[in-house]
Amino acid sequence: MSESIPSTKDTQSPKKAHNLWIVAIVVAVIIIAWICCIGSYFSRNEDDKQEGFPTNPTSAISDTPIPPTITPSDLTMFDIERNYENLTKIQWKEYAQSLKGLRVRWTGSIEEVYDNGNINLDVGEEFFHGVSLKGVPLENVKILNKGQVIEFTATIKDVSTFLGLYVYLIDPFDIVIH
Repeated sequence: MSESIPSTKDTQSPKKAHNLWIVAIVVAVIIIAWICCIGSYFSRNEDDKQEGFPTNPTSAISDTPIPPTITPSDLTMFDIERNYENLTKIQWKEYAQSLKGLRVRWTGSIEEVYDNGNINLDVGEEFFHGVSLKGVPLENVKILNKGQVIEFTATIKDVSTFLGLYVYLIDPFDIVIH
């Protein structure tokens, strides 16, 4: 009687199946994260449309002064980034909530301009951190270029920490190209 020795093909089969399951799970997690990002992006754009931005919220790209009744805070994106890195989750949640409605005057480099009046800016020092300025009239965003530096005043609408740090600003005015 001779015993048959299992071939290497038979002994590797359970390992291959196990590895395939691991790969499938990792791919599924990546796809779900990607879908969440896209959903978050589109839901924010829909929210902004419902808010009804003023038809002319800015004298964009002009020399119109900031109204004297609105004084922007001294808060910088660096301040927000530093707090994001140093605060506990519960402290951060409270801090981020306190930022909503705050008026800021910032300078940033244009990363992208969209036909709905939104501008993505690089205002901070860190990777995966950014700013979205929403509500600039279309005729004004058309003249802006990637890499151009602008200074503007706007209101913080929200601060998101999903896959990085992102600050959403609304009601822009007094936009100046540098």
